[in-house]
Amino acid sequence: MTLISFFDEDPVDNIADILYLQPAHCVFLGDDMVMKKHKRALIEQFVQARGLAVQVEFHSLPRGDIEGTLDLMRRLITSYPDSILDVSGGTELLLCAAGIISGTYGIPLYQRNGRSSKILWQYGCALEPKPAAVSVPEVIALHSGAVIQDGQFLKPNLTEALCRQIPRLWDIAREDPAQWNSTCISLGSLSEKSEAQDPLEVALSGQQKAAAFYRADRSILAALAAEGFLLDLDDTWGGISFRFRDADIQMILTKAGMLLELCTYMAAPWADDRAVSICLDWDGLDPDGPGIQTRNELDVMLTCGMMPVCISCKNGMVSKEALYELETVGRHFGGRYARKVLVASYVDKNERAVQTLERRARDMNIIPIFRVHELPFEAFASRLEKELLTSGRV
Repeated sequence: MTLISFFDEDPVDNIADILYLQPAHCVFLGDDMVMKKHKRALIEQFVQARGLAVQVEFHSLPRGDIEGTLDLMRRLITSYPDSILDVSGGTELLLCAAGIISGTYGIPLYQRNGRSSKILWQYGCALEPKPAAVSVPEVIALHSGAVIQDGQFLKPNLTEALCRQIPRLWDIAREDPAQWNSTCISLGSLSEKSEAQDPLEVALSGQQKAAAFYRADRSILAALAAEGFLLDLDDTWGGISFRFRDADIQMILTKAGMLLELCTYMAAPWADDRAVSICLDWDGLDPDGPGIQTRNELDVMLTCGMMPVCISCKNGMVSKEALYELETVGRHFGGRYARKVLVASYVDKNERAVQTLERRARDMNIIPIFRVHELPFEAFASRLEKELLTSGRV
């Protein structure tokens, strides 16, 4: 089968039919203003990296010239008599040309829903799309970005043992998100000032040096010590000393927002792929090279089939700027079909302000999941799944 498709601005749309239908050939037709050289290269790189047995071609269409378009399409169906026309995208002129070619020469055609990926209708063929999914790095690469390794975005090793304990940490944190943030900031400051040689141990002498400790919440510290996340806690000798259980726990307890990101990541085991605390290079050009690079952080990213889901996590007060940041990053790295979710605990003291922010989020097609600190982990996971899957949004 040879698939003739109109090149779309969204790269996920372009590779979707290749994965769903697995044609022997895929011929893209498009205006060079849209079908730019670097966008063609991204499709070719995707096909090569996947090891797909499909030959990809690109043909430029004469702008505004229906006769030239018809002539090119006639030559293509002569070269590829097993052609099928994809009319899911394209301008009115291109769709008109496809209709003429299909009607005149009996060429099958079909249309696919870009969001659900279901075949809406088909003429002259009986297509059975195969299940397909893309990974998080693939989506980012297709949108001209790159996942990079950055020392500022280190994350814990999510072993099975740690994953079992994160919900317990969440139970401690959700009692008071603001105090959890203060405690993590305090523990992070103490770690940086520690006089101990062991990186997991914190030891500070003198009340002034240990002042940061007293900004931490005592009940949270007690709970962390009782659960064995902090060991040998001692603040009785004019200083402070304790030990983090391990490096992963240290990372979680010294970065205020890390725990909510990990909970959100773990709450989506149904995703085809997922990543947490991602450092992204904006244009994907030499991301690890010297000089200033435009980089963004994305707290959690999922893929559900061909659909990217970009999630921002806020374990504190949230302003409308967070919505615009998520919209910008989500659109750039996820494309037109990306779902965007704002997960937040304590949003604002003012109920009207919370309602206004929620309304603004929905108006921007961002799914707001607020006051997550009121939910045990299992309830939060069910809420996220309901918003993204059972509601039909993905």
